[in-house]
Amino acid sequence: MFNDIAGDFYTFGLLHLTCTMFITTDTKKDPARGAFHRILDPLGHSELLADVDRILDQRVGKTSLRQYIRSKRNKLATHGSLAFMTQPETVQAVTFDDASLDQFRTAMDALDDAVAKLESHLASLEDHSKESRTRP
Repeated sequence: MFNDIAGDFYTFGLLHLTCTMFITTDTKKDPARGAFHRILDPLGHSELLADVDRILDQRVGKTSLRQYIRSKRNKLATHGSLAFMTQPETVQAVTFDDASLDQFRTAMDALDDAVAKLESHLASLEDHSKESRTRP
């Protein structure tokens, strides 16, 4: 469906947005991971991120999905040298292990489902907020 360049661009976008939304902090002082935690936690809705966090903490080989995505994004796409060997060995090993790749695919499918569920919950919150603002 995609040519190689389009596929690589899509992958970079997915890694970067996933990190921004659910993994990285803006500063080292930020206690929560990702923009969604920094928004939802103070509003008392951190429970909406429980499924996403659980999936990101799942094992992929000898690392977690969270660390795998963070490393790929940081080392290969954003801050790195674009060299495969700059990644931690636990992340590199996933590339060559069929069982780890299956874990990755399964976790990413689950993450996709969890993000869709989160989107639905956020839409419900928005609808509820609009209703409460229009009531006299």
